[in-house]
Formats: sequence, structure tokens, C-alpha cells
Amino acid sequence: MPHPKTNFNSLAKLPEMPPPPLVYNVGDKVEVIGREKGFVGSYFEATIVSALDDGRYEVKYENLMQDGKPRAHLKEKVPAKDLRPRPPRVEPGGVFESDQSVDVFTNGGWWKGMIIGEMDKERSVYCVNFTKPKNEYHEFRSSRIRAHHEFLSGRWFQMP
Repeated sequence: MPHPKTNFNSLAKLPEMPPPPLVYNVGDKVEVIGREKGFVGSYFEATIVSALDDGRYEVKYENLMQDGKPRAHLKEKVPAKDLRPRPPRVEPGGVFESDQSVDVFTNGGWWKGMIIGEMDKERSVYCVNFTKPKNEYHEFRSSRIRAHHEFLSGRWFQMP
């Protein structure tokens, strides 16, 4: 069955949140959007460490470590366009529907995918299809899955 076209007028609107700051401050919690090959469709939690004179920010990742230093969090300089505020706190877990857009926590970040179906109801395991960076299917417990959100015009929307 073909997937119906998304009607953005009917998206579930989340509670009001202020528009993102034009300038992030040291200590702000953000997500770094993966745009490089192999990372498209991913979001990595980080904290702003400093604002640089060229408009970029230095961030410290929450779940990515420096090579060879398993206790040292990776720091990186990223352009402002690759940052977004963290989505509203939505606890991972729960019940998901087939064709629902979700994020799955794996490999140190949140990766966008789509629920294919529930594989094991008793253990709450779902099959998720990832189309980026390549078409793959994997199974995850619901505790590692959250509803996918998009940040549009300064507001968060939960995607169907």
C-alpha cells in the first residue's frame, strides 16, 4: 500500500516553545545534524562549549568519544546551520505504528527511520527501516526509539 502524502496542516503540534536563539550560549543543549556522507539522517546530542568569531560553535558531544580516549568526549567546531535546539523531552519507548517516522538511538546518536512493524510484542521489539545513508532494516527495543520531530519556523512538530 503506498504511503499517503503528508498533510503538514494536520501535524500534531507540540507545546509552545520559544523560537531557537539566533545565537546559542555556552552551556546550551543542542543536537548536531549529521550532513556528511554516512551520517545524513542523524542527530547527535551536544553542549555548546564556545562561540567562535567566524559564526561557528565549538560543541562537546554527549555520546561520542575521542579516538583512542574512551573517557574524553569528542569536541568539534560546527557551523550554526548544523545545530538545532534539542527536541522537547519525549521519553523513548511506548507503542509505535507501522509507517510512523521515528528516531532510533544507535551508534552514539539519533537516526531517522520508519517503523515497519512490531516484531515481538512481548519484548516490544520493532523493525525500523533506515533509508539514509543506505536502505537498511534493523530491530530495536522500544526503549531506544522516540517519535521523530522536525523543527520548522521556530516550532517543533511531531511527524506522523
